[in-house]
Formats: sequence, C-alpha cells, structure tokens
Amino acid sequence: MSFTSLPLTEINHKLPARNIIESQWITLQLTLFAQEQQAKRVSHAIVSSAYRKAEKIIRDAYRYQREQKVEQQQELACLRKNTLEKMEVEWLEQHVKHL
Repeated sequence: MSFTSLPLTEINHKLPARNIIESQWITLQLTLFAQEQQAKRVSHAIVSSAYRKAEKIIRDAYRYQREQKVEQQQELACLRKNTLEKMEVEWLEQHVKHL
C-alpha cells in the first residue's frame, strides 16, 4: 500500500480519544478499508456469475421446450399421415370391390 497518496476513505470506527492518531491505527483502518472493498468486488463477481448461470439455465430451458414442441408436432404430423393412409386403405377395401 502506497503511503505517498492516501485514498479518501470514510472511517467507520470511532476515532481514538487522544489528539494524535497513531500510524498503526491509520494503517489498520486503510487495511480494513481495502479488505472491505475487495470483499465487495468478490461478492459482486459471485452474484454476477450466479445471475449469468441462471440466465443460461433459463435460455436452455426455453430452447429445450421449443425443441420438444417441434418434435411433438413432427410426431403428430407423422401419426396423422399414417392414420390417414391406413383409413384410406380400409375405406378402399370396404367400398371398392371392383375396378
């Protein structure tokens, strides 16, 4: 930590009762401030990562849902076609005796 330029920080703790603030106390406060900022960055990164993962899960679920819907429509179309062909053959067998 560079002491040539001190960051402007808000001290969250009560100042010492003495008129002179010791350098150890200031160093401790700066260290605590730096740790707090690092913790905020890490927590923000964790939350952002979780948000991205949740969005991916939702996108994957929608994609899977669309794929399932298309697959069901294709199966239904195939069943309709097969049923129609089967019914047509049965109708022809029942109603057409001679050509």
